[in-house]
Amino acid sequence: MTYVMRAFAFLSLFVVASLSMADGLPSAASANGDDLSLFFQPNAALISFKEANTMPVLPLPSALNFNPLKGFVKWNLNEFRCADCAIKVVAKNPFLLTNDVYQFLMALGDEKAELQELYGIHGQEYNLLAQMAVGILGRESNFFQSKRYLLKEKVPALIGLAKAIVSFAKGREINNNSRGPTQIKIVPTKIEDHYGIQPEELKDPKKSAIATMGFLINALDELRRQVRIRKITYITKDKIVDYLPYIYFGAARAIYNRTATPEKNAYVQEMRKYMTWVDVYEYHPELNVKN
Repeated sequence: MTYVMRAFAFLSLFVVASLSMADGLPSAASANGDDLSLFFQPNAALISFKEANTMPVLPLPSALNFNPLKGFVKWNLNEFRCADCAIKVVAKNPFLLTNDVYQFLMALGDEKAELQELYGIHGQEYNLLAQMAVGILGRESNFFQSKRYLLKEKVPALIGLAKAIVSFAKGREINNNSRGPTQIKIVPTKIEDHYGIQPEELKDPKKSAIATMGFLINALDELRRQVRIRKITYITKDKIVDYLPYIYFGAARAIYNRTATPEKNAYVQEMRKYMTWVDVYEYHPELNVKN
């Protein structure tokens, strides 16, 4: 190996080590699953409303003090059944009041109908995954602000090359470089085909939100498939938040081997914490809630 190659290899190792120490666990890999109904029953009696286009747009300064007027009701997984009610994802923590986070949150609500049609996902599943997407955004990039994320997006080609050299030196398979604030390696096929989103565009908050939802929907399908095939009885609707991240960050084997311990997993616990920084409001105009 020439002096130049050795120098670059050293630089590559330094860059990868810096990324590893900065913050974050292994990020998302590709996931594909079957459209199975296990945790939710779409054939149950459901409420349906179609007034999404009439909803008000929230200006950024009022996001933290959002008042659920005109039919918005704070959503709860165990109390709602609406198949296609529109939603707003609203920040509760002042740390989230940035333009990037605001656009990410708005996209989760604005694209719900489109993504439901694209994937055939139940509205309650979508709401839960939208809240999880916020938790993942916090865990993976500290809501667009971590040094690790900023470095990776500033010099993505160098990071990818550095990882390739280290993988080659260790005799490992070369993996795609994770992109965007939720660290996605591969844009889901349906998202790429329908929206035309490419990996290099994932730093855009709206596109990142859309791709993250597509990835999570695929991951949920895979989790359902494994629960059914392997007869994993302890993963119920209330446990999705605990076990779905294992598929997202590439540790699905822990689920299959029944060695996952979400209560001790730093990724899961941090994601859960960040999920509480937002509320999901569902649109029920017939209730005319004023509080």
